[in-house]
Amino acid sequence: MWLLVLAMLSGVSFTFIGIGYRLGQPRGVAPVRAALVIGVVGSISFAVKAGGVWPSGVPAKVVTLGIVTGLTQYLTIKFVRRALAMGPLSALWCVVSVGFVPAVIYAALFLPEHITWYHYAGVAAGVLCVLAGSAEQGAADTARGRGSRVLYGLVLFAIFLFNGIAFICVKELASSAAVGGSNLMKRFGDTFIVWEYLTIGAPALIDALVGWRRRPRLGPWLGCGLIAAAGSMGGLWLLVACAELNTAVVFTLSSILSILTGALVSVLFFGEKVRPALFLMLALGMVAVILVNLDKLL
Repeated sequence: MWLLVLAMLSGVSFTFIGIGYRLGQPRGVAPVRAALVIGVVGSISFAVKAGGVWPSGVPAKVVTLGIVTGLTQYLTIKFVRRALAMGPLSALWCVVSVGFVPAVIYAALFLPEHITWYHYAGVAAGVLCVLAGSAEQGAADTARGRGSRVLYGLVLFAIFLFNGIAFICVKELASSAAVGGSNLMKRFGDTFIVWEYLTIGAPALIDALVGWRRRPRLGPWLGCGLIAAAGSMGGLWLLVACAELNTAVVFTLSSILSILTGALVSVLFFGEKVRPALFLMLALGMVAVILVNLDKLL
């Protein structure tokens, strides 16, 4: 039961990444600039925890998937900037949070996991939750001249695709056996995260150097970056701690809680309008949470 609580808390923690990005928007702090702070703080913190960047005995698969995850997360961040310019945080964070869907499909096709019909139903409810939030709220903002609805949809799809790869990498390591009866994620998760953050930070640093003349003020840059970094590191620590659970349960719980938290923060603190789609999105989120835990509730 406590692993389920950790999965839910990871979703709440991940929401602070979006909060950091959204706070930076009116202050001239682009998400990729905040990502530089995330990369630096995250890589140093986890390198200390792991005992180095590549401690002895760490398989190359761990480092490789860490790099892949970092690159796809960097691309996700690039598209997040575009999405924030075109639509609200609540719709964007729905798409970011539904990244568990590719991982569930991957586990069903390539991993020996038992995924029941109600797990799939929970995933479907999560997808419908995203559609309800992004379609209605995205249409409202694009109608005010923020950009093409088709382009907005393509940007959200790119975020969904690239962010989903990170979930797949985490689950692949959690399903790969390590010496001593453990798995690669549980044994070398900190090293995996070090390389993820290094790979996020390196291109973000290049972006910052290329656009140095347009750099934001240091205070807002560090403030927004540290909020996002705290959400990212906290979410990853919690996710790694419960990654050995069933894919549908872990990633759906984490993602749906992140969706719900993002929606509430968007309305209460960023003044987004409460539209009918928001209530539908919240209801579908609750249905998804119940379905993926149905076997534990009965």
